[in-house]
Amino acid sequence: AMRAQELGFRAAKLEATLTGPYAHEGMSDPSPAAVTSIVAAVRAAVGPDFTLMVDVQYAFDSAEVVASMVTDWHARSLDVFFIETPLRMDLIDEIAALCRMLKAAGCPTRVAYGEWQATRHEVAA
Repeated sequence: AMRAQELGFRAAKLEATLTGPYAHEGMSDPSPAAVTSIVAAVRAAVGPDFTLMVDVQYAFDSAEVVASMVTDWHARSLDVFFIETPLRMDLIDEIAALCRMLKAAGCPTRVAYGEWQATRHEVAA
């Protein structure tokens, strides 16, 4: 993110893939605390005026866990524009529940999905 900022970009997507099918080699701490520490370090490095998006690539199985993590980011003013694919694609009801939980908590962080969705039913959810 710092290099992108140096090059004049005003936003970057951070891949904080610590667990799940796309975990980066050598990274194996699946805890929300580990993801949060990375997000906080990047936010501190780039400052508040840089748009930050976070991709965790299907790392979690529970909307409640993700909602707690993301609302913590909001409480800590980490200002994340969106979290991408925090839950497996087949957990459509959990994805919808996550969106409702974040909205109810007043958390402005969006939930991004779609790269593997193939039917109108998935998109409608």
